[in-house]
Amino acid sequence: MMTCSKYSQGWRPCYGLAFLTLLCNNGVLENLFVQAGKHFSPLDCNQDIGIADCTTTFSSLWNTASMQDDEVVIPCGTCAVVDYTDGSTVTFHKGLNIQGKLFFPPTANVEIYTSHVFVMGVLEMEPPAVGSKVKFRFFGEVDQYLHPIDNNSHACDANEGCKMGKKPFAVAGGMSGYLIRESTVCFY
Repeated sequence: MMTCSKYSQGWRPCYGLAFLTLLCNNGVLENLFVQAGKHFSPLDCNQDIGIADCTTTFSSLWNTASMQDDEVVIPCGTCAVVDYTDGSTVTFHKGLNIQGKLFFPPTANVEIYTSHVFVMGVLEMEPPAVGSKVKFRFFGEVDQYLHPIDNNSHACDANEGCKMGKKPFAVAGGMSGYLIRESTVCFY
């Protein structure tokens, strides 16, 4: 449990399958994980992701995926940096799949509107600069399916994948890291 009144860092490695839900309860930000009985481990193809240069821009991956009407994928072994700084709302009709690393620097100022977020790699966020914010909103009434890769390809049915439900934020063998600012606002 982390309080909303001080800076806190929360790294949550997940070696099974977890659904991440952040809830604010009377000013306390709670990080709840629900284990689903599947075994996932960190991806072998991300062995050096901690030292990888974040030179790929998030906007370039979004542009490519939107032209192909496809899921936005951060490829395994790749570090992408969020380069939206103007408060844009970007919509991922087919979802966001983080197989590599997605890094939100303090200058990131974006709202991501998506059907799902799958984290098989690393999702890292620094506290936003004054006047900036990062917001995730989810849409859809259709169940989403995760199709694991690399050393986790055995974890789900090869054809169907793992059913994640509607509007999931699922961490499968990856890690999510975030810093919480004193000014965190809880919405009920």
